[in-house]
Amino acid sequence: MGPIEGDVLELGGGHCWLSGQLSKREAVNSVAALELSRSQLERHAPPVLEYVDAKLDKMTFFTGDFLNLGQRPETGFD
Repeated sequence: MGPIEGDVLELGGGHCWLSGQLSKREAVNSVAALELSRSQLERHAPPVLEYVDAKLDKMTFFTGDFLNLGQRPETGFD
């Protein structure tokens, strides 16, 4: 695996711990977290992101099925 940099898409973000950690990397421009469960993103992710001191200005959250990526944002990912 190469370096983690650029624009990152996390599929199955859950409570977004990994997305939060990646958002703190200098080489990461943005992190998009895709999660099937809206309650994971609305209830469980915020305290986790606060705990890991995530850079929320670099993060975007989407509810959807990663088996149907037609719902993804109109952007590219590295």
